[in-house]
Amino acid sequence: MDSQNLEPGSNTESLFIAKQQLRVLTQSLPSESASKTTRPLFNDLVYCACRPNSVFAKKTLGLINQQADLAQQFAWVLNKLSFTQSDAQIAASSETDIEERSNDKFEIRIKQDRLMPNQAYITLKIKSDLPNTEQGLYLHLLRDNQFFVLHFPELIDSKTQLVIDKDSQSYALLCHVETQIFIQQH
Repeated sequence: MDSQNLEPGSNTESLFIAKQQLRVLTQSLPSESASKTTRPLFNDLVYCACRPNSVFAKKTLGLINQQADLAQQFAWVLNKLSFTQSDAQIAASSETDIEERSNDKFEIRIKQDRLMPNQAYITLKIKSDLPNTEQGLYLHLLRDNQFFVLHFPELIDSKTQLVIDKDSQSYALLCHVETQIFIQQH
């Protein structure tokens, strides 16, 4: 560029400065491939726990499920934010599927649908008062450092229910003795 056109206050100088700033900003933006491998921040883990149905949380959960240390941090976050949790169960017999889980704050029952043999009813009963459950509850399921989220609808008389396919991942996780469950208000 000609130095005559870069006089202070000229349109050419403003355009030149704007282009330089744009170049700097563009170079400092992470590339798409870099953003896929960026490690989530602690705030991202908290957001993922609190708003698991959001697009950002689903992407973050995908990253969490790829890294065991992130899964451990996320489990710690869920432990702090959850209403209650259920650790891995001790099987009463040699079978690995369970149809009930409970503690002093909740009870989950899994019953087969008699009319649709490939479906099951999952009933969640809360044994203590929970304020503001109009938007339902989240069940964060953890097994082998892999998380999965189920959203239950609003409680009615301290109960809520879902119908799920027996061949689904959520059914397999709910019935498995090694699955940990974190129950969180929406």
